[in-house]
Amino acid sequence: MIKKTIFLVVIFIFFVFKGDVYAHGLNVYAYAKDGIVHVDAYYSGRAKCKNCRVEVFEAVGGEKVIEGVTDSNGMFSFKIKEAVSLKIIINDRMGHRAEYLFNK
Repeated sequence: MIKKTIFLVVIFIFFVFKGDVYAHGLNVYAYAKDGIVHVDAYYSGRAKCKNCRVEVFEAVGGEKVIEGVTDSNGMFSFKIKEAVSLKIIINDRMGHRAEYLFNK
């Protein structure tokens, strides 16, 4: 009886708070314009990921290209010398992490 009650309480908590968990998912999108890659980091509710850590690696070989932090609008931009595929990793230092594969 106690196990059943605990199970039901856990299920209830899951359904009550599942929206809050989903609302904090981290997303990242990147695009290139005029030789500059622009990275946009945001949460599922479209809140900007401010001061989040950004790491950019070559997709082939894994060499780190650049690192930095997003600005107050969740943006990070950098120049590229040549067209290569990149792996962009965003980390908000609170347990949320997102990756984006930017194809050349």
